[in-house]
Amino acid sequence: EGIYDKIENGFFRYSVTQDWKVPHYEKMLETNAGLLKNYIKAFSVTNEENYKKIAEGIIEYIDKNLKNETGGFYGSQDADEEYYQQDNEKRISIKKPFIDKTVYTDWSSMMISSYICAYKILKNKELLDFALKSVGFQIKNLYSKNNGMSHYFDGKANESGLLSDNIYFMNALLDVFEAAEDKKFLDLAEEL
Repeated sequence: EGIYDKIENGFFRYSVTQDWKVPHYEKMLETNAGLLKNYIKAFSVTNEENYKKIAEGIIEYIDKNLKNETGGFYGSQDADEEYYQQDNEKRISIKKPFIDKTVYTDWSSMMISSYICAYKILKNKELLDFALKSVGFQIKNLYSKNNGMSHYFDGKANESGLLSDNIYFMNALLDVFEAAEDKKFLDLAEEL
């Protein structure tokens, strides 16, 4: 309860108190990708509307804040205690916390997989479309036939050879292959 942002949606990174009431106010792509998948799967198993509502809230937060319109997802939004402790009316006038607009391959790939998972259950085609766009972005900007996936993109690709980037992107490719039934994604996963 304490780590979910009831005003702007999405989950904060962790709690700084034992009772889970006070969050550390940073929002990470990785955290929200994992929780989106958990909540959407919990909804599909239990049909509990609240799980669906939270999953949709995460998607709404990501769409507004951590979505790179040309494809892929940004890494995080800064912890800004002063901002998050304002009430709803005041928050609108205060500058939003800084967003790290770096696209990290592993985290962005996790969110692609979570979007595909949510697409299958919510039947929202926009989620599939953006997942496909994101895979395209990552192939264009982060993939190299010789070196596999680079770790992050901040205008250019940086640091290749990390296992997690290649694994999570392979997972994303298999997920979009299954959802879009386009063999080129399977071929690229095999190549990786």
